[in-house]
Amino acid sequence: NSYDTTVAINSDFFNWDARAGRGSPIGAVFFDQKMVSSPAAGSNMYTIMQDLGGNVFTDIIDYKIYITAPNGNRKQIAGKNKASDLSQIMLFDKNFDSKSMGSSDTQHEMVVRNGIVEEIRFNSAPVEMTDDMYVLTALTDWDCFLIDNFQVGDEVKLEMESSVDFDSLKLAAGAGAKILSDGSVPASFSHTIGGINPRTAFGISSDQKTVYLAVVDGRSGSSNGMTMSELGAFMKAVGAQNAVNLDGGGSSTFVAKNPQSGAQELINTPSDGAQRKVAAALAVTSSVKNAGGLYHMKIVPDGENVFQNSSIRLRVDGFDEYYFPVGVDTDTLSYTVSGVEGYVEGDVFYPQSAGMATITAWAPNGAVTD
Repeated sequence: NSYDTTVAINSDFFNWDARAGRGSPIGAVFFDQKMVSSPAAGSNMYTIMQDLGGNVFTDIIDYKIYITAPNGNRKQIAGKNKASDLSQIMLFDKNFDSKSMGSSDTQHEMVVRNGIVEEIRFNSAPVEMTDDMYVLTALTDWDCFLIDNFQVGDEVKLEMESSVDFDSLKLAAGAGAKILSDGSVPASFSHTIGGINPRTAFGISSDQKTVYLAVVDGRSGSSNGMTMSELGAFMKAVGAQNAVNLDGGGSSTFVAKNPQSGAQELINTPSDGAQRKVAAALAVTSSVKNAGGLYHMKIVPDGENVFQNSSIRLRVDGFDEYYFPVGVDTDTLSYTVSGVEGYVEGDVFYPQSAGMATITAWAPNGAVTD
């Protein structure tokens, strides 16, 4: 709702921080030229990326954050804004929460404001997070680098090393395994969620300009779900050249804007029975805000069935190229009927034989019902 999205799906897998009651996506959240949450550690989780030219692609990212003290000592930290056991130093800023976790006799926090150590805290309440600061925190028994190498007033130097140039990206979002690689379903996967389950997937066309968002319902009487291999085959069938598996199960959720009312609507049936809170979502928004000319039409009959030699009223809805509603002058439309004998007069269909009827409406400008 807040981003006025056209469609949106759940995206990344996530972890919980049981002590703090907060969670985080396993992989990256990068947009507006900001790394909100760092990419997944390790080499089995893919990242969805879009560059500044609009090309969309996926890859495994090698991403590291290093901290350097004034004395020259340097250390890799665990990441940014991740649920963590704090056995390694973790960086948190306002994007994780409005307040820090707080400190204790076994957990310390170093508050850094505008690149300078403001405070090193023990046994202290959470500190209010602002845009000009971040907090580095760790368990004292596990990692004493901050305590041993910094004092209040010291400059803190952070360095990022990455196999991807984030300055060239518009966005990045964490994902799981690649389920379709250059048109082929892999024999094995880098990250496996086995079995037949509800699924969410993201696909990319061969020219890297078209994306495919898919949610498969499951764990219900009307839909079992899919395996990862079946999902890869499905993404190929709809036109994708490459595709990745996203978080599934009760997380699988597809929301779309109703083109007529403008309301956001849940269009799948989550297996939990309702939407689950998730750590991240992947959405498409439209840069087009005003309706253009008639491009698509849809016939809506006044019921699913009609008797032979009777009649049923038809409504024709019109849309522009981007599915904004536009008016249709029904007096100018022509119709064809196939599958049965019959004809359309005005906005009424008159079937003259039994069977499955297909009715097509044609507008003078060439617009045809989908």
